[in-house]
Amino acid sequence: PAPAPFYHPGGVTVALWCKPSEAGQSDRWMLNTMSGSQAGYRLGLASGRPDWQVPFESWSHSLTGPAPLPVGEWSHVAATFDNRTMRLYVNGREVGTLARPGFINPGRDLVVGGFSTELERARFRGWLDDVQLYRRVLSAAEIAALAKSP
Repeated sequence: PAPAPFYHPGGVTVALWCKPSEAGQSDRWMLNTMSGSQAGYRLGLASGRPDWQVPFESWSHSLTGPAPLPVGEWSHVAATFDNRTMRLYVNGREVGTLARPGFINPGRDLVVGGFSTELERARFRGWLDDVQLYRRVLSAAEIAALAKSP
Protein backbone atom coordinates (compact mmCIF):
# COMPACT_ATOMS: atom_id res chain seq x y z
CA PRO A 1 0.00 0.00 0.00
CA ALA A 2 1.04 3.58 -0.69
CA PRO A 3 0.69 6.22 2.02
CA ALA A 4 -2.58 8.13 2.08
CA PRO A 5 -3.96 10.44 1.04
CA PHE A 6 -3.08 10.03 -2.63
CA TYR A 7 -4.76 13.13 -3.98
CA HIS A 8 -3.95 16.77 -4.49
CA PRO A 9 -6.04 19.89 -3.93
CA GLY A 10 -5.90 20.32 -7.73
CA GLY A 11 -7.62 16.99 -8.31
CA VAL A 12 -6.88 13.36 -9.07
CA THR A 13 -6.92 10.98 -12.03
CA VAL A 14 -6.99 7.18 -11.85
CA ALA A 15 -6.31 5.20 -15.04
CA LEU A 16 -5.88 1.46 -15.56
CA TRP A 17 -6.39 -1.50 -17.86
CA CYS A 18 -8.67 -4.24 -16.59
CA LYS A 19 -9.85 -7.62 -17.84
CA PRO A 20 -12.77 -8.92 -15.76
CA SER A 21 -12.97 -12.71 -15.43
CA GLU A 22 -16.57 -12.82 -14.12
CA ALA A 23 -19.75 -11.15 -15.38
CA GLY A 24 -21.91 -8.95 -13.16
CA GLN A 25 -19.31 -8.21 -10.49
CA SER A 26 -20.60 -5.81 -7.82
CA ASP A 27 -18.84 -4.22 -4.87
CA ARG A 28 -15.53 -5.35 -6.41
CA TRP A 29 -12.77 -2.75 -6.31
CA MET A 30 -9.81 -2.28 -8.60
CA LEU A 31 -8.40 0.61 -6.56
CA ASN A 32 -9.41 1.99 -3.18
CA THR A 33 -8.35 4.67 -0.70
CA MET A 34 -11.69 4.80 1.15
CA SER A 35 -11.90 4.36 4.87
CA GLY A 36 -15.43 4.41 6.16
CA SER A 37 -18.33 5.72 4.13
CA GLN A 38 -17.25 9.31 3.45
CA ALA A 39 -13.48 9.44 3.00
CA GLY A 40 -11.18 8.74 0.06
CA TYR A 41 -12.09 7.46 -3.41
CA ARG A 42 -12.36 4.15 -5.22
CA LEU A 43 -12.80 2.67 -8.70
CA GLY A 44 -14.45 -0.69 -9.21
CA LEU A 45 -17.46 -2.51 -10.61
CA ALA A 46 -21.20 -2.37 -9.91
CA SER A 47 -23.26 -4.96 -11.83
CA GLY A 48 -20.26 -5.34 -14.13
CA ARG A 49 -20.21 -1.61 -14.95
CA PRO A 50 -17.31 0.69 -14.00
CA ASP A 51 -18.07 2.59 -10.79
CA TRP A 52 -16.18 5.70 -9.57
CA GLN A 53 -16.90 6.88 -6.03
CA VAL A 54 -15.76 10.06 -4.27
CA PRO A 55 -18.13 10.35 -1.29
CA PHE A 56 -18.92 13.66 0.36
CA GLU A 57 -21.51 12.25 2.76
CA SER A 58 -22.02 8.62 3.74
CA TRP A 59 -21.92 6.53 0.54
CA SER A 60 -22.81 9.52 -1.64
CA HIS A 61 -21.53 10.37 -5.12
CA SER A 62 -21.22 7.17 -7.08
CA LEU A 63 -20.79 7.53 -10.84
CA THR A 64 -21.54 4.28 -12.69
CA GLY A 65 -20.93 3.72 -16.40
CA PRO A 66 -23.85 2.90 -18.70
CA ALA A 67 -22.67 -0.56 -19.82
CA PRO A 68 -20.88 -3.56 -18.32
CA LEU A 69 -17.24 -4.10 -19.24
CA PRO A 70 -16.72 -7.13 -21.47
CA VAL A 71 -15.61 -10.29 -19.66
CA GLY A 72 -12.31 -11.73 -20.85
CA GLU A 73 -11.36 -8.58 -22.77
CA TRP A 74 -9.10 -5.67 -21.85
CA SER A 75 -10.75 -2.29 -21.27
CA HIS A 76 -9.13 0.99 -20.35
CA VAL A 77 -10.94 2.73 -17.47
CA ALA A 78 -10.10 6.21 -16.20
CA ALA A 79 -11.73 8.52 -13.69
CA THR A 80 -11.07 12.12 -12.68
CA PHE A 81 -12.16 14.49 -9.95
CA ASP A 82 -11.39 18.23 -10.00
CA ASN A 83 -13.16 19.26 -6.75
CA ARG A 84 -16.28 20.10 -8.76
CA THR A 85 -17.04 17.26 -11.17
CA MET A 86 -16.42 13.51 -11.28
CA ARG A 87 -15.81 12.09 -14.76
CA LEU A 88 -15.64 8.47 -15.92
CA TYR A 89 -14.00 7.23 -19.15
CA VAL A 90 -14.02 3.82 -20.85
CA ASN A 91 -11.61 3.13 -23.70
CA GLY A 92 -10.81 6.83 -24.02
CA ARG A 93 -14.41 8.04 -24.22
CA GLU A 94 -16.21 9.96 -21.49
CA VAL A 95 -19.21 7.87 -20.38
CA GLY A 96 -20.49 9.92 -17.44
CA THR A 97 -20.20 12.99 -15.23
CA LEU A 98 -21.51 13.82 -11.79
CA ALA A 99 -21.39 17.13 -9.91
CA ARG A 100 -19.60 16.78 -6.57
CA PRO A 101 -18.32 20.06 -5.07
CA GLY A 102 -15.59 20.07 -2.42
CA PHE A 103 -12.29 18.39 -1.73
CA ILE A 104 -11.70 14.67 -1.23
CA ASN A 105 -11.92 13.77 2.44
CA PRO A 106 -8.67 12.06 3.52
CA GLY A 107 -8.86 8.30 3.11
CA ARG A 108 -6.53 5.49 4.01
CA ASP A 109 -3.70 3.64 2.31
CA LEU A 110 -3.98 2.89 -1.37
CA VAL A 111 -5.09 -0.69 -2.11
CA VAL A 112 -4.95 -2.09 -5.67
CA GLY A 113 -7.20 -5.03 -6.54
CA GLY A 114 -9.70 -4.79 -3.69
CA PHE A 115 -11.29 -2.74 -0.93
CA SER A 116 -8.68 -3.92 1.56
CA THR A 117 -6.07 -6.63 1.83
CA GLU A 118 -8.34 -8.55 4.23
CA LEU A 119 -11.80 -8.37 2.63
CA GLU A 120 -11.84 -11.21 0.07
CA ARG A 121 -15.42 -10.68 -1.15
CA ALA A 122 -14.66 -7.13 -2.37
CA ARG A 123 -11.62 -8.09 -4.49
CA PHE A 124 -11.78 -7.52 -8.22
CA ARG A 125 -11.94 -10.80 -10.15
CA GLY A 126 -9.73 -10.56 -13.21
CA TRP A 127 -6.52 -8.88 -14.28
CA LEU A 128 -5.23 -5.34 -13.84
CA ASP A 129 -2.38 -3.68 -15.69
CA ASP A 130 -0.72 -0.29 -15.96
CA VAL A 131 -2.45 1.22 -12.93
CA GLN A 132 -1.65 4.94 -12.92
CA LEU A 133 -2.48 7.69 -10.42
CA TYR A 134 -2.01 11.37 -11.08
CA ARG A 135 -2.15 14.25 -8.63
CA ARG A 136 -3.86 16.32 -11.30
CA VAL A 137 -6.80 16.01 -13.65
CA LEU A 138 -5.80 14.67 -17.06
CA SER A 139 -7.57 16.17 -20.05
CA ALA A 140 -9.91 14.13 -22.22
CA ALA A 141 -7.21 14.10 -24.92
CA GLU A 142 -4.59 12.76 -22.47
CA ILE A 143 -6.96 10.01 -21.34
CA ALA A 144 -7.75 9.10 -24.96
CA ALA A 145 -4.01 8.81 -25.63
CA LEU A 146 -3.57 6.49 -22.61
CA ALA A 147 -6.38 4.28 -23.91
CA LYS A 148 -4.60 3.93 -27.28
CA SER A 149 -1.36 2.76 -25.66
CA PRO A 150 -0.67 -0.97 -26.06
